[in-house]
Amino acid sequence: MVKGACETLDCTYAISATGIAGPTGGTPTIPVGTIWLAYGTQSDVHTYKLTEDFGRDRNLAIATNKALQLLLEFLQNKQLSELK
Repeated sequence: MVKGACETLDCTYAISATGIAGPTGGTPTIPVGTIWLAYGTQSDVHTYKLTEDFGRDRNLAIATNKALQLLLEFLQNKQLSELK
């Protein structure tokens, strides 16, 4: 989804998320609280999996905060590597 977002929106960086925030929809193999995040550029995509269930509202808040944190760290690391 990150690659598609970058292409469709003509942007350099993107974040995407998919999963089951709850309160229903989980299965034994993919329980509620399983949320996959992706972030990066069209050519450099990273993923992160959340697995805790704190209720729908908290799950969404945690996923949003984590996605932004991951993108910020990605950008900081990218900037540091460009300075070397």
